[in-house]
Amino acid sequence: MSKSDRSIKQNHLQTVLSLKLSKDMFGLFKKESEIEKLSKKYARLMKEAHQLWQTNRAAGDQKVAEAEEIAKQIEEIKKNQQ
Repeated sequence: MSKSDRSIKQNHLQTVLSLKLSKDMFGLFKKESEIEKLSKKYARLMKEAHQLWQTNRAAGDQKVAEAEEIAKQIEEIKKNQQ
């Protein structure tokens, strides 16, 4: 596993964990935040990338690039909220 692959997986795990930790017990009744929506999209893109890497590395890399753009949007929103 290359350094960039490990970095991508680490960023993915951090994003997923922060999403899970940010939910409270009333999360079922509230509207999804922009960060939650983007986090789900990020996770979906990473899953697609993983599946594509098995057959088409270039397409998988494209999905990872899309996911990284989503991750940047998430970080920007978090930065603006503070």
